[in-house]
Amino acid sequence: MFTNDLYDKKIKIIDIDDKVHVGTVAYITPKGDDDEVNRDSITIKINGNYVCIYDFEIKKIEVLQ
Repeated sequence: MFTNDLYDKKIKIIDIDDKVHVGTVAYITPKGDDDEVNRDSITIKINGNYVCIYDFEIKKIEVLQ
């Protein structure tokens, strides 16, 4: 779901609870590398904190820069 061209980009994610997350892409983890959920995930850095969001939690994703 996530492509490598997102690395280091500032993005906005709206999750399934309509919460908005704005940050810089730090990691992209394909489902084969995730032992817990076996789903694609994206980790973004928001104000110095890292937030991991799984593909099934995302309603919309937008590249800001």
